[in-house]
Amino acid sequence: MIQLNELKGSKRALWSGVGAGAGVVGGWLLAEGVYHVSGEGQGLWAEPAGVGLILGLAGAGGVVGYFSGRSSDRIETYIKIIPEQSP
Repeated sequence: MIQLNELKGSKRALWSGVGAGAGVVGGWLLAEGVYHVSGEGQGLWAEPAGVGLILGLAGAGGVVGYFSGRSSDRIETYIKIIPEQSP
């Protein structure tokens, strides 16, 4: 039995972008709820911890998306060699 593994396609890039986008949106919503990053009159991004939360979740989402896309880009081929039977 021979197993061949190949990586084909570009789903890694697609899912990395989707994951990073979801991380930005989720991080912004979480930062808004916890740190009130809009500032309520103090200017945009008043809390530096909110920006760190947004960037951290965007990076984590991008990494998760990359590995999800990588697993769907992987193609496994199995070759079974059967010995010839002599009569």
